[in-house]
Amino acid sequence: MNLALDTNILIEIDRLNKKIIEKLESLRKEEQLDPTLPALVVLEYYYGFLDSRKKESALKNINKYTILNTSKGSSLLSAEIKHKLERAGQIIPDIDIIIAAICIDNNAILVTSDKQFEKIKELNKIILDV
Repeated sequence: MNLALDTNILIEIDRLNKKIIEKLESLRKEEQLDPTLPALVVLEYYYGFLDSRKKESALKNINKYTILNTSKGSSLLSAEIKHKLERAGQIIPDIDIIIAAICIDNNAILVTSDKQFEKIKELNKIILDV
């Protein structure tokens, strides 16, 4: 099992948020879990730096992590999660549904500060306050 970092957590690492960095280090050591990035986190994170001077730095940060990619399983799971949420009247962005499905498909724990992931019951998650 791995820790899958959400975009908001990756940004907090960039900001040198000591609380977040210490929590991640504690999880990594105690649980023997390596941090990874779902492929769509790479998209969101890198996109945010395309018009800045920090583009190369963002690319170096991304390259520190193993990437969890989409698969047929995560694609099917994304559709099922979206359908279930819509039927319950709970809408969250498609990109977050796909991030969750990638984590479920890869047996990873999503580390995020986004409380909307609480709506996806089958997702293993750690929601941190930043």
